[in-house]
Amino acid sequence: MLKAEVSKNRLITLLKSLIIAYAVTVVLLLLLALLLLKMELNAKMVSIGIALVYIISCFAGGFLAGKKIREKKFLWGLAVGAGYFLLLLGISTVLEPGAMASAPYIASAAALCAGGGTLGGMIS
Repeated sequence: MLKAEVSKNRLITLLKSLIIAYAVTVVLLLLLALLLLKMELNAKMVSIGIALVYIISCFAGGFLAGKKIREKKFLWGLAVGAGYFLLLLGISTVLEPGAMASAPYIASAAALCAGGGTLGGMIS
């Protein structure tokens, strides 16, 4: 297989993994919204739930990328987590241009996404 073809296949796998990660996000956020409605969760519980959504979604994407690519799995998982975070940050910036989150929140979200993706890649 040519090197360009291998790179193209890896990029396609990375994009598919990101799509899966965002599909998992949609399902988990709907579940979190249902829990919020039924159980009247406080702000701390919702924050924990959102952090879990980041971790689980990136884990799923990193796991898929690691399974498909089969080499340097943790790096591909990290790439999924980083891509997830960057897309999340971009969407947030576009939808709420003036409501930029604080630096510690952004850093922790980046760490959760990168860590979840890396762990998923390592376990795959």
